[in-house]
Amino acid sequence: MNHNTGLESPWCRYLRLMEERPQAFAPSPLLPIETDSQTVADFTARTGQAIGVVYESRYQIMVVDLVRGPEGLFAYERVLPAAQGDAVVAVPIWDGKFVLLEQFRHALRRCQIAFPRGFGEGKLSAEKNICKEIQEELQSEVLAQRPLGRIAPDSGLTAGEACAILCDITEPKPVPHYEAIQRVVCLTQTELERQIAGGKISDGFTLSAYTLYQTSKARYYSRIRT
Repeated sequence: MNHNTGLESPWCRYLRLMEERPQAFAPSPLLPIETDSQTVADFTARTGQAIGVVYESRYQIMVVDLVRGPEGLFAYERVLPAAQGDAVVAVPIWDGKFVLLEQFRHALRRCQIAFPRGFGEGKLSAEKNICKEIQEELQSEVLAQRPLGRIAPDSGLTAGEACAILCDITEPKPVPHYEAIQRVVCLTQTELERQIAGGKISDGFTLSAYTLYQTSKARYYSRIRT
């Protein structure tokens, strides 16, 4: 729901969001957030810039904060995940190969090759969410999984983080065109690294998750064939 089109103003929704998610508005002496309603109203009247929740959907919340910096007040936009559960990035392995998807990404208006990933699902744990994403996007089951670490993909704009999880899966059989998926791409470690070096894989989640995979020294990962 876009609250700008309803009865609740962007600023009123913002104040309610602060109560719902105090951790998202944690105080800091570096860039303190101005929460005085009169100060916000004066800034908006002077600059014409809206402060508050300016857009909201089932996936994202677009927030514009009024921040006090060394040179005075300024508007600073950011995106919060609509759901507070753990977003996930899978590093799936089947038949000794990494399993990726070629998928059309609307924001870029082109296809990317990337590891499967998904938004947080409310109170669903990362472990359960990864099973859900693998089932939905690959029509596959997770046989074993191990966390690799957390990824903050764009801390300049987005407040969400994702859990990267390595998982062994059954044979992938994706539904054609589900979520604009074009095809499954199965690569050995050598092939994957060649794709990255050649610029054919540029997705930030994928590059970060693979870096976390590489830094892990667990014997669990030695099963990947090259």
